[in-house]
This record gives sequence, structure tokens and C-alpha cells, in this order.
Amino acid sequence: MKSMRSLGFAAVLATVFMAFMGVASASAAEPKQFNADQYPANLAATNLQTFDFGPGYRFCEMTLTSELSGPTREAIASLTPNCANVNTNGCQLVLHPAAGTFDIGGSKCTTGITVKLEPFSPNCVEKILPQSGLPAAYWTTGEGSKASIFMEISAPFRYKPVNNQCGLEEEGKEYTGGSWSMSNFSIQAHNKGGTQIGAHATSQVGIRLLEGFTAETYSVAASGDQNAGTPDEILLNSIPIKCGGAHFSTTMSSTSLLLEPVSAAYAECKMANIFPTEIKMNGCNYSYSAENKGEPFLGGMSVKCGAKSIEILVRNAAKTHSKCRIVIGPQSFSSGVTYTNVGTGFEGGFKIGAKITSLAATVSNAEESCPIAAGSYTNGSYTATDTLFGMAL
Repeated sequence: MKSMRSLGFAAVLATVFMAFMGVASASAAEPKQFNADQYPANLAATNLQTFDFGPGYRFCEMTLTSELSGPTREAIASLTPNCANVNTNGCQLVLHPAAGTFDIGGSKCTTGITVKLEPFSPNCVEKILPQSGLPAAYWTTGEGSKASIFMEISAPFRYKPVNNQCGLEEEGKEYTGGSWSMSNFSIQAHNKGGTQIGAHATSQVGIRLLEGFTAETYSVAASGDQNAGTPDEILLNSIPIKCGGAHFSTTMSSTSLLLEPVSAAYAECKMANIFPTEIKMNGCNYSYSAENKGEPFLGGMSVKCGAKSIEILVRNAAKTHSKCRIVIGPQSFSSGVTYTNVGTGFEGGFKIGAKITSLAATVSNAEESCPIAAGSYTNGSYTATDTLFGMAL
């Protein structure tokens, strides 16, 4: 009786869920992808899972972990059971937000996930086989740094009894009536320092330069990073400041010749490739302008600030003493920026190439002398190559 009830419920639930997924997929204009406010981003979530088989079922709390190095339509997640009756045997989940599916697999997943059903069916051990294309739903909840990825599963799966203790099921024979259920699975993201950051499962939207900064639909969160191999650079008195990471973000609500405010975050910075450096934006942001409506797209940029200016703090190589404090205040440049469209359709974005001269900055010594002589400069430069893409809000 238990077998018929559980299998009937699993089949009905899976059918309804897959129908919902079909409607959701048909209504989505662009494929979804995972993205975070900073990279790398460590993803984690813990919740109760239900594995339903013919002879019985098993509840098990499990922890999912993954890491994002950038926006992706495929994320490999490890599973850690917090119960004694489930063993993943090296199997992982491969999440596909664009397709609305997940796979049970991974390079070490050769035997599948084993589940002991006692006390519901004493001595019965089932094995969930490696398989792909299982239905799942992904969406974003919350805002800002509290935004998280919600994942919901009600997936039918194939399985085999490991022994002959599973009622009428034959050992080694494949069955198709299993069901994996999970709801309210909130996947949060944290940066390398352990601070929570926003994580999203959203649809990509094409952005480009046409009659100004344009998106296929509005409103759009536009974000991106410095191009690999060409780090953004501030140059003062022939001494460079470069960062391992630079992330930029803004919101586009209509076509405009201005892209503002653009928030910037810099990480893993060094002066002269030696001295650890921190760039504090202090609420300052960038404004980019396009001065023409056709190729080549040219323009300028401005640094806009409130009560405080941008601060660049430099420490010695041992990080024991401070060496410099550099202040960059509000200023505007009418030229020096080029824009290039990249990609097509919903994968379209634009590259911002900045070659700014006459950057003004004030340098002061700290506990140790700064490699750049103290004083005010107006001959600094800012060189950057950053590419932005759009995600639906």
C-alpha cells in the first residue's frame, strides 16, 4: 500500500512540476544564468531532502556548496549529507539554470548515490543512478547583498536496489519511479572574506551602443569586470597601481547617452607590483558619456563623489606599516573613452576602453615614505578595458 501511495504522489508531483517548468521556460525571453555581486563567490545552502522509492522513503538534511568565478549557465555543486543513511559516493550536482534542470554526475560519480531505507524497509539499500536532465526551478529572492538563489526540486529519477531486501524489487534491476523532493532551498553567496554578497539566477538581456546606451528590455542590471590579461591601471609619476580584480555595475532604465552611476570595486591591488594597496571608493562612482550615435562610439567619463573622495591606501610589502595616502576627487574628462559592441542578441554587451590623461590626485606620506613624492599631481592617467553585460531585473 505504501508503494502505490508514494509512487502515485511522486508521479503526480513530478508531472505538475514539469508542466510548470514548461510554462516558465516558454515565457522566459532569455536563458537564465547564475551570477554574483563579486567573484569568486562561495555558494552554500542546507535543507531537508526527501528521497522516495517504491519500498519506502528517506529524509536527509544535506549541504550544497559551489564556487562561482564569474557568470555561468552551469555550476558544479558538491553535496554533503548530514545523516548516516545517505552516501553521495563522490557524486555531485551539475546545475543548469538556463535549461531548468540538474544532473547527478561528476568525474567521481561512478556508482551513484546510495540510500538506506531503514527503519521503513529494514536492510534495503537503493542506489540513485548518475543521470541528467532532471527538472529544477531557479529564481532570485531578496535584494542587494541579501539576494539569494532559490532552488526547488521535484524530480523523478532512475534507481536500482543494491540488495534483495527491498520488497518486491529485484536486486540490480533498474526502476524509474523514484522521486527527489526539495523546497525552499536558499543558496547564499559569500566573498573570500566571509561577507554575504548578492547571488542571482536571472535572465541575460542584450545591451549595446546604438542611439546611446541601449538594452533590449528594461530595467537591466549591467555589470562586468576588467578584461583578463589587461588589468585597469592608475599611473602617477610613472608608478603604476594595478588590481587583480575590478568589478563594475549599474542599472539601465532607458536609452541614454549617459551611463551612470557606475559603481566600482577593486581587489588584490598593488603599487609598483610590490606594495599591497586598497582602493576605497567611499561612495564615489563613475559616469560614462557617449558623444555620438554611431560607430566609432566615443565619449568621456567623470568621477562623481559626495562628502568623501576616493582614497588609495598603500602599505609596505610586509603589511606592517602604511606608506601612502592618495586622494582622487571629483573630476571630468570630455574625451578618452571608446565603446565597442560585443556579442549578439541576449549575449550582447559592450566594452569600455578608457585612456584618460590629466588625472588629478593628491599624494601624502604615511608611516613610511611613499614611492611617489608627496604633492598634488594633474598628470596622472587611468587606463581600463572593461566589458559589461546585462541581466533582467
